[in-house]
Amino acid sequence: MVLVAALLASENRLVVGVDATGNLLNVPSSSFEGKIQHTILTMQASECLLLHDDAENYSQKLFHPYLLAEKVSPSNKTSDVSDWILQLRKDTILATESYAGAGDGIDPIPSVIKMDCAMELINGCLAGYRSCHNVTTGQLYNNVVIFILLQHDFLMLNIVDGSEAKIVSKNTYARILALSPCIFKQCKSHLWRAVKNYRRNKSRTPTEFRLHSESFDRIFELIAKEMTIIRSISELVVRMSIFVALFETEYLPCRHFHLNSAKHAHHNTKVSEMTAANMDRVAMEEMKRMLMMTEEMMESFIQREMADGQEDKHTTFNSFPGKWFLEGAEHLRTLNFELPNGDDGVGV
Repeated sequence: MVLVAALLASENRLVVGVDATGNLLNVPSSSFEGKIQHTILTMQASECLLLHDDAENYSQKLFHPYLLAEKVSPSNKTSDVSDWILQLRKDTILATESYAGAGDGIDPIPSVIKMDCAMELINGCLAGYRSCHNVTTGQLYNNVVIFILLQHDFLMLNIVDGSEAKIVSKNTYARILALSPCIFKQCKSHLWRAVKNYRRNKSRTPTEFRLHSESFDRIFELIAKEMTIIRSISELVVRMSIFVALFETEYLPCRHFHLNSAKHAHHNTKVSEMTAANMDRVAMEEMKRMLMMTEEMMESFIQREMADGQEDKHTTFNSFPGKWFLEGAEHLRTLNFELPNGDDGVGV
């Protein structure tokens, strides 16, 4: 199976999955309980061997993931994952030297790696597979990929022909691989659960979260849905910016009422529809202003981000993708919407 994976990698068709769990190999009632990490690397055969439509329709009937390597350890830090990946590469090169003929062997660098949201996995894979000119961390990978996808959105605006869309997509794919050893795809269900359960998973929950837990849970569930169904990165950033502004707003205008308050008629439907249409129009305008309209513009942002990422030796992960672009862009000004009841709008 290692030889098959190496041959697929030589043709840029190797797709693998990396996952770590502490539930498969556990030793209850001992000092190792809950501390043993079982990490596996599997070849995603359906993605490697089938076209996209065929993989969607027949993957569960024809192909299953094949185990390539596994690691059992009480530690799963970035350095542990990278050492494991480097050793796997060395073993594969050694095992394929006779097959390759020239004595060089085949380096099994995958084209795509599928994983969950664990930062130590993406950082470890980057450290294990990267070359000198590639990104160094998962945060830096996210930032530069956002710039590439913003230009991808611009190029796809006026494309109606499927063949042209495929060419643009292939160029985007090549741009990402020029900065990263492979493309990382996070599991959609893991991402959805991580965002949806954000309040529950926080070790120190703000007072507002505790007082209005159900309301915040509904908001995070909506955010999780939008993050997993929106296909345009520019639309996603604008939608997420609205949520960020909402959370940064200390007070929302609300009329005072109590049990004995007089009843009021609902908002006029036409006025509400006009307000919604206006909000959507402003969001669409901001999306267009965000797009990378030229390759030179995209490259300048990428070079700036790469320089900052290479110089920062103590990178933290408390920011968000594309932070420089969002902080420095003029278009992310406060957007003032008029509420249907005539009250002053809230900046979002």
